Amino acid sequence: MEPRRAADQPDVFPKRVLLVDDSPNFLPALRAVLETHGYVVCGEAGDGVAAIEQARVLKPDLVVLDLAMPRLNGMEAAAVLKNLMPKMPIVMLTFHDDQIKAVPASAFGIKAVISKADGMSKLIECLDALIGRVAPPVNSTSSEKKASASAD
Repeated sequence: MEPRRAADQPDVFPKRVLLVDDSPNFLPALRAVLETHGYVVCGEAGDGVAAIEQARVLKPDLVVLDLAMPRLNGMEAAAVLKNLMPKMPIVMLTFHDDQIKAVPASAFGIKAVISKADGMSKLIECLDALIGRVAPPVNSTSSEKKASASAD
């Protein structure tokens, strides 16, 4: 019997993430942001073929995938991953988000498309929503003061 993955259990954290991007300069920055927010990066891949191989071995809870990559692009890799692991959320993180909107990304198993230009906070917000994680308020005391001041 295969052990249950954290993705199958929304209350189990940290989630294991596979990062796929052909930019060796971008991957370390992406890893650092995700790890800062409590995610565990279980692997990295630089193209779609390597992504599929890594996913088979590592069985991540989530995959963050670039679109423009060698060997297999992100859409092709997502379609294969969807068949291999249908419950695993896939998020496309790309500068080419305008090209994806014309194509029904959900048909390829992609749960969300995030533009790299939108920044990492948008990605974290998306990943947290996909796994059902409620992000703590940024500064609850100032929010409470604003709420009480507006109630007066």
